[in-house]
Amino acid sequence: MRHRRLWRIPQKSAHRGWFARHGGRPAADASAAPEEQGEGPGFPLSVVADPEVAEAARADAAAAVRHVARFAPTPVTRARVALRHRHDPAAARPATVKASVELSGHVVRAHAEAATFPDAIDLVERRLRRNVDELRERLASRRHGGPG
Repeated sequence: MRHRRLWRIPQKSAHRGWFARHGGRPAADASAAPEEQGEGPGFPLSVVADPEVAEAARADAAAAVRHVARFAPTPVTRARVALRHRHDPAAARPATVKASVELSGHVVRAHAEAATFPDAIDLVERRLRRNVDELRERLASRRHGGPG
């Protein structure tokens, strides 16, 4: 079963986007799209964040994905975390975190919104870990001829 891509990985281009042309949130600079490009335990991890997101939140999000990757049933080929902050004062949960981990052809995703980034990162870590565990069970049942 093919999974739908819930959000696109930004491509390097000179196109600035509708929001940037009309006074909204500026589009990310093509050269700075992955703000942190680090080599984790054997896989590339990119952290994309709005400019006002603190470095501590970026580091915590990267650490959470690396922690979940330790429990992956297959090798992790790449991972991505996006941290966004909505500027709407009426928003009850302005901090948004999306994480995606690619496990040898299987993509595991998680998304969370919360009042603060530490809360959103904790939620994403739990949801990503749950989705990785579900993938492990699904792969094990397929190997052992179980239902599915």
